[in-house]
Amino acid sequence: MVNENEQVFQNQNRNQNQNQSENSQKYYVALVIKTDDPLFLHSSDHSSLILVSDVLIETNYVSWSRAMKVALDARDKYGFLTGEIEALLMEDVRFKQWRKVNCTLISWILNALSKDISRGFVFVDDAKMLWEEIREQFGGSNGPRIFEL
Repeated sequence: MVNENEQVFQNQNRNQNQNQSENSQKYYVALVIKTDDPLFLHSSDHSSLILVSDVLIETNYVSWSRAMKVALDARDKYGFLTGEIEALLMEDVRFKQWRKVNCTLISWILNALSKDISRGFVFVDDAKMLWEEIREQFGGSNGPRIFEL
């Protein structure tokens, strides 16, 4: 039979174990990202950044996409749009950072579109998909036109 003092002690231990368990759940994994990792975002890589001088309009896709490629390559981010850097699963410890980069890329791309064009893409939530949809809509096949030039 358990006396009153033993029961109080057991309850205190149980409460301490619960508190320790709850406290241990509050610890976060520190993610160290090297500067040459595509998941790295420099402090100047904010979402309102404008990467190119000319926004996309209906007639300048080729030059616009080239300028965007150069700007994103310089930041080691173009691979997100080509699929070279694949989306991470939610279980991956780096998923939150991948999502942050993805959202930053979406912002940069939307910032580089004319206001009329950007309205059609504001609900795309994957940077690679956004890039592909823009290419499909504005890239077209200009093979004969390019050859003519």
